[in-house]
Amino acid sequence: METCQVIETRQTEGAQPALKSVVSLLYDLIQTVGQAADFPLALKQMVQQVCHHTDWVFGEVWLPSADQQLLYNSGVWGASEPPLEDFAAASQKVTFSPGQGLPGRVWLTGQPEWIIDVATVSKERFYRCDLALAAGLRTGVGVPIKLKQEIAAVLTFFKAETCREDHQQVELISAIATQIGAVLRLIDIQTTLRDRERFLRLVLDNIPQQLFWKDCEGAYLGCNQIFAHHAGFTSPAEIVGLTDSDIGIYSEADVAYFRARDQQLLEQQTPILQMIQAQPYADGSKRWISANKVPIHDGNGQVIGILGTLEDISDRLATQQAINRREQYLTALVEVQRQLLALEGIWDSSRYLHLLQPLGRASNASRVYIYELDAQNRNLHQRAEWLAPHIATDANSEMCASIPYPGAFAEWMAVLRQGGVVNQIQSKFPPLADQALASSHVKSILLFPLQVNGQFRGLIGFSDCCQLRTWNRSEVALLQIAAAAVSLAIERHQVELSLRRAESKYRSIFENAVEGIFQSTLDGRYLTANPMLARLYGYDSPEELIRTITNIRDQLYVKGDRRDVFIQIVLQHGSILGFEAEVYRRDGTIIWIAESARLVRDAQGQAIGFEGTVENITARKRAETDLRQRDRLLEGVAQASQHLLTNTDLASAIPTVLSIVGIAAGADRAYVYEQHSHHPTGVAAMSMRYEWTQPGITPSIQQPHWQNLPFADHGLERWHQAFLAGLPVRGVVRDLPKAEQQLLQRDHIEAILMVPIFINQDFWGYIGFDTCQPERLWNASEESILVRSPPAWGAASSASAQRTKFAIRRSTMP
Repeated sequence: METCQVIETRQTEGAQPALKSVVSLLYDLIQTVGQAADFPLALKQMVQQVCHHTDWVFGEVWLPSADQQLLYNSGVWGASEPPLEDFAAASQKVTFSPGQGLPGRVWLTGQPEWIIDVATVSKERFYRCDLALAAGLRTGVGVPIKLKQEIAAVLTFFKAETCREDHQQVELISAIATQIGAVLRLIDIQTTLRDRERFLRLVLDNIPQQLFWKDCEGAYLGCNQIFAHHAGFTSPAEIVGLTDSDIGIYSEADVAYFRARDQQLLEQQTPILQMIQAQPYADGSKRWISANKVPIHDGNGQVIGILGTLEDISDRLATQQAINRREQYLTALVEVQRQLLALEGIWDSSRYLHLLQPLGRASNASRVYIYELDAQNRNLHQRAEWLAPHIATDANSEMCASIPYPGAFAEWMAVLRQGGVVNQIQSKFPPLADQALASSHVKSILLFPLQVNGQFRGLIGFSDCCQLRTWNRSEVALLQIAAAAVSLAIERHQVELSLRRAESKYRSIFENAVEGIFQSTLDGRYLTANPMLARLYGYDSPEELIRTITNIRDQLYVKGDRRDVFIQIVLQHGSILGFEAEVYRRDGTIIWIAESARLVRDAQGQAIGFEGTVENITARKRAETDLRQRDRLLEGVAQASQHLLTNTDLASAIPTVLSIVGIAAGADRAYVYEQHSHHPTGVAAMSMRYEWTQPGITPSIQQPHWQNLPFADHGLERWHQAFLAGLPVRGVVRDLPKAEQQLLQRDHIEAILMVPIFINQDFWGYIGFDTCQPERLWNASEESILVRSPPAWGAASSASAQRTKFAIRRSTMP
């Protein structure tokens, strides 16, 4: 509008040449500024064009500082004469506050200002008077450039001669500034859009999952970089327009499967989540992935395509398989220990077989066998052999029933005599051993020595007839424990001593993302969040999350120092992957998250924030906690059993065993009761004989109500009948019969677990565990372990009696 007014005024005055110059100037300015890549370049080109088309010999640009406190020289200037470079260089060192100097006043008022002669004004009004005069500059004018209702820049122009204020020139320059402001606004919008597009592409290409999206016909509309890479393409652009059948790594069966799932999704319009499938990769490998597909809707709610994510879970599955295998080994070890504790009298092959069966199943071996060295050290005789269902026995062959020692296996026997382990595949077998095992089709072998009193007395072996493999270090360590336990059991059999041993170790794409995605500042404010992140933290929308969480460290993190560690790592290394921490949801509940992020820097390389993804890993963390507790309890039971086996003084061993099992079980009390006849009535009664308590828990062993207590009192006949039947008594006290509650509440007991002890099939008493904390109850897995442990007490007591008889018999021998 202002430009039109200027042109109209000049037309009325008959200034046709000036009009052509103005039109040419405006045209050139709009053309050059419109083609500028950014704001500073547009300003520079504008100043140069004004100086080129008019009699202003020097022009410069002043920009507000980030805090809007100062106006500084942008370094952008234009001149028709080279000597003015000194004036430009000196001006770049000057800054103005609002209202100070010509640029500062224009910045403050937002109005143009004309100075006829800089030599006639005060230094307060024109601070650079001396510099301008030295450069031959006299008349100056300043005009503002407005962008989004704010002063985005101040332009100043100078002439070499003094000139009275020319309102038409001021209006002309102001009109030019107005038009430039409009063009600059367009540039700013375009820059913002490009930045957002780059951010979305950056997010997609930094998400660890593979992402793709198709139309309803199955043609790819796009994907992220990791998907393109694994599909055999160098960039996502190459896959656009292709279908699954056009991707060379997919077989016909793969394509048919993908199409069937896509068709199912389009027909039902319901997400298909967590499909576990084998996915071919461009490098020729196949990986297990978890696939998710969701429909993409347009603004009218119509399905227009499919969004898919692929997460490589091969490592996770391998870890889970390793955990499962480890638990199988731990369970096998506990079973072997239970069998060893229960062994009495003469051993035979059937009893050995009971030991070998759980080890064979846990190790996935084809055969598991035990050989013992005869008294003459001439032959190894097979005592027992366990076979997988599909494996035929070789036990009837003379070679397998009795092996000359050391014979064809001399090299392996030398290793075993030194306490070593043989763990080899067929290509590594010594020649003589390979020939001897040819008929047995052994492809892999694992041998452990059986040492009795420090001497080699046999071996326990594992053969695989189906595949070439070596057992890993963890498997070897666990099986070595089993071999040592068998060695101890053999030693007990040979010297008539009871020793037992076992151990355990232990906007469509962005909005539909299945991971929480965020962009945050260094000081802990969310700038961007997707709906998944809001749902993960319990908020109704990303806007509510961004509005509510203004300090991530103090409002979100359960432990603020974990946020400090997160920031330190990202600042130091530039990124972080899978950082785990506990956080609060909106309702106050606590969850575990795994956070992956990278550091965001500005154009000057300064750190300005973080962006990344968040995953809820609460279920996995809870599973890990349960597994650790199970391992801890198994280890405690194993240690207690070992202590019972190795300690000849049962009375001194029981307090130690109670403390081991009580701590491992997380109990507040652990104790042993003995059944006896009530004095004076003679009815069945019980008395506490041993007790262990946690610090701060009042002992009960001195309480008179737990000594010489008839089972008939307080309704405890229910306990007695359960114990006689070999059953445990368990429960939360508040759920027990009233009489039992009154008795147990005397000692502040909240939950109880009691398991009978039998000696030589006779009920002797029971071992019990109390918890005095309402929130601490045993789960089914823990109860199962605790219920299976008391047979060791009866076995140990029986063994103690046998040791006593043996000692008496030896003392009476001549």
